Amino acid sequence: MPVKLSDPDLAAAVLKAKGIGSPPDQRVGMLTPKICPLTAAEFLRLELPPRRKIVAPWLPEKGLVMIYSPRGIGKTLLGMTSAYAIAAGADFLGFKTETPRKVLYIDGEMPAETTQERLAAIVEGFPQTPPGDDYFRILMSDLSSVGLPDLATPDGQEWMDAQVGDAEVLFADNISTLVRTGKENEAEGWLPVQNWVLRHRRAGRAVVLLHHAGKGGAQRGTSRREDVLDTVISLRRPSDYLPEQGARFEVHFEKSRGFYGNEAQPFEARYEVRNGAAVWTRTEILDAERARVVAALQDGMSIREAAETLGLHRSKVERIRRKAIEAGELGATGEAAE
Repeated sequence: MPVKLSDPDLAAAVLKAKGIGSPPDQRVGMLTPKICPLTAAEFLRLELPPRRKIVAPWLPEKGLVMIYSPRGIGKTLLGMTSAYAIAAGADFLGFKTETPRKVLYIDGEMPAETTQERLAAIVEGFPQTPPGDDYFRILMSDLSSVGLPDLATPDGQEWMDAQVGDAEVLFADNISTLVRTGKENEAEGWLPVQNWVLRHRRAGRAVVLLHHAGKGGAQRGTSRREDVLDTVISLRRPSDYLPEQGARFEVHFEKSRGFYGNEAQPFEARYEVRNGAAVWTRTEILDAERARVVAALQDGMSIREAAETLGLHRSKVERIRRKAIEAGELGATGEAAE
């Protein structure tokens, strides 16, 4: 069991390193200021547990994550799938989940009927199930005549804390509906929520925040939200997206503390329901772009037309065309290979 920063054992270890006797009194979720600063040598002597991954690579233990996108892209589908996969200890979309963890999913926006339908498909889409019914719990605003309390207020936080129980991972879907006090674009207004999130991190929990994008495409409101986060995931529409394709989007890691290189590369995800079961497919961005360019050229588009239609530079379309010709996917003039 990981040692938490609020554990008396760790407090005692810190004091022992300083040659001080009893640990100080505890306040909820934090150590009192009686704890003394440590030298580098004293700090390095502390036995701290390794920080494992809940979902590799993007959600570590005690991790803070934001997933955001414009409305209707699919962040709730991704969030709920992630939450259930964590509860079941199941891999998904190329992500690895080491062991089942208890999850509380807080939904402040969706109609209960829609969420029930989605969750049924998600459950059906996994071969694994959680070890117990209490590994995945959901708190729905729509099931209450007064909704859920405001997470920016002390009373709202106290009420929400009472619902957490032994959950190791919290999902808050979404910031706009659960945080209603203060102005979105003012950093000071975010501080009460940031303090609540950090308090749960100190208690050993991971928190995943779902949020909307603004008109410019970035997460809506103050950028201060991102300061304490380990991971920021942005979901975006592909340039050739069609409404009949449903939930199809690109996944971009805008902040990736603790992972990089191939693990942090963007990819395209698509969600479908087949025979009542949710099915996710993952395509690397380069592969998806290549397929779209080849299809456009096979349909008779010029390089210029394909570039304008797909939102790509002409030079990139030309490079993909040459590789497709070398691979035999296109004829020498760019038409479909026979």
